[in-house]
Amino acid sequence: MKYSFSRILHNLMHNWLLYLFILLSFMLGAGLFIICMNFRMTGEQLLKEAKRQSAEGVIQVHWAFNSEFDPMTNPMEFMQERTDYPISYDTYLNLIANPQYTDELDFLFALKINDPIFILDSGDGADLDIYFMNETLFDYLYGFLRSEGMAYLGDTAYADLLHIGEEIKKGNDILFANSEIYIDGDSLIVDDRAYPYEIVMPMEPDISLPTIVERWDDDIEEREEHLDEAIRRNTMNIAVILPIENVFIPSSFAVLHNNLLLRYRNAEWQVDVVAQVLRELNHIDKKSHFTVENRYLTLKSQMEAYGYDMDRWLLIAVSILFLSGVGCIGSMYLLLDKRRHFMAVSIAYGSTLKRIMIETVAELLIVLSAGGILGILILPLLQKITVYQGELRVNMGGIGIVVMTALAFSVLSVSLGMHAVRIKDVAAVLKEE
Repeated sequence: MKYSFSRILHNLMHNWLLYLFILLSFMLGAGLFIICMNFRMTGEQLLKEAKRQSAEGVIQVHWAFNSEFDPMTNPMEFMQERTDYPISYDTYLNLIANPQYTDELDFLFALKINDPIFILDSGDGADLDIYFMNETLFDYLYGFLRSEGMAYLGDTAYADLLHIGEEIKKGNDILFANSEIYIDGDSLIVDDRAYPYEIVMPMEPDISLPTIVERWDDDIEEREEHLDEAIRRNTMNIAVILPIENVFIPSSFAVLHNNLLLRYRNAEWQVDVVAQVLRELNHIDKKSHFTVENRYLTLKSQMEAYGYDMDRWLLIAVSILFLSGVGCIGSMYLLLDKRRHFMAVSIAYGSTLKRIMIETVAELLIVLSAGGILGILILPLLQKITVYQGELRVNMGGIGIVVMTALAFSVLSVSLGMHAVRIKDVAAVLKEE
């Protein structure tokens, strides 16, 4: 055994340049082949997982407004052009009135108004987010059903509104941007309407709701600093949540946002139901293009976009592996032809052809295994070459095919090489001599 290992190592070192070429070619072919097989084999698995997650989770609806007005350079023109919500409350009511949708989907809807309040005497104030939220979204965020007619406050909003109420009692001048809102005793007063209230915190701190009031400052650094500050704050801390049925029309200077999420009622993914909702939204507002943030659709789109390219890379990988196999056969013929007399002497002095073949197969298999391992290690680099940057997982099926290919190349190359150089014939002559 020790002698066999020593001979294998000696042969590897003695023919390192030829073996380096085989190693590099097999590394490139194996790496590309595994990437392409991962794309095919794990792609379906990822799609199934994404489909399940989409069915069990919520789907965010996004909109892109197509206008000739740039909100960063012409904010007033943009605001005049855009006078309605991206998805209005009336549109939401029309959607939930359609049994085709509500039999399959839950609609999680909120409309947000940012409402700055200023105490003119001191310059102090508050920056509130008022949400009109339906019960489904409230339950999703807080994990319990909302009491009828109840208002809910974040802790920062509660403290600010309590302070505003105290300033009103003192007779100080208060400027409300959109609606008169403050706390008076056990009631939240909104435009002379009183609500009982509770203080709540959401289950998830990073909820998918509009969080930032857009500003168009001349100073870019100041704007970025403002956005960073808004992101750092927990939105629900400064939130006032009112029943969706109590939506009111704010002042014309209000900054309005809406939020629409969809959730499957029966946890079965059906792309045409959501697609139909999007088509209806796009038909209602022809200036906006509504899309959904859906991991399944994103992955499916990526796989369709790169499918042809990955098929070409798979063909290239198989071609490289084929050339590597041809190289193995040619190399074994040359090497075994050089070693034929030495091997014949070994057989004449008691060694066996089987042992020599096993040693030579192990020798070539070591080279191909090293190439395959290196091919796996440089997968991120090879993935950049294929351009596809989507999610991939290492699939044992592709690795198994590469391992079997390496074993087949080794056995086939050595067998053909041994047959070509006819070691037994040389050994027979030496024995007679």
